[in-house]
Amino acid sequence: MSEYLNEYEANEAARFMVAARLDNLIIGSRILLELIEWTNSNSDGWTYWRKPRQAASKLVDMIADRRRNHLKANGLLDCSDAELKLALVPIKTFLRKQGIDYYSELPWAALFPDTATVSS
Repeated sequence: MSEYLNEYEANEAARFMVAARLDNLIIGSRILLELIEWTNSNSDGWTYWRKPRQAASKLVDMIADRRRNHLKANGLLDCSDAELKLALVPIKTFLRKQGIDYYSELPWAALFPDTATVSS
């Protein structure tokens, strides 16, 4: 089942990742927040445009799962570089289909790990 994070929940999750010092999830959370901001400025908003939410679903699920595990006292666990890169592929694919060159047009492109690939 795919999670849904509204803007408030995404901000809360990002603060949690920073406080917990989970480096890869900090990057993932920042990318999610920037995607939400981009979506809000290019459509009716994060709440209404399903495509960017769907593209972010792997990342959202991972963030929500890690936070939930911590709240259940299962300890803090960052994601691996490979897990983060895999979760970013659908976002990069979505942006490419929107005609966005995420490396040159978006101020948050520097957050994307270079080796995350986009399939055609």
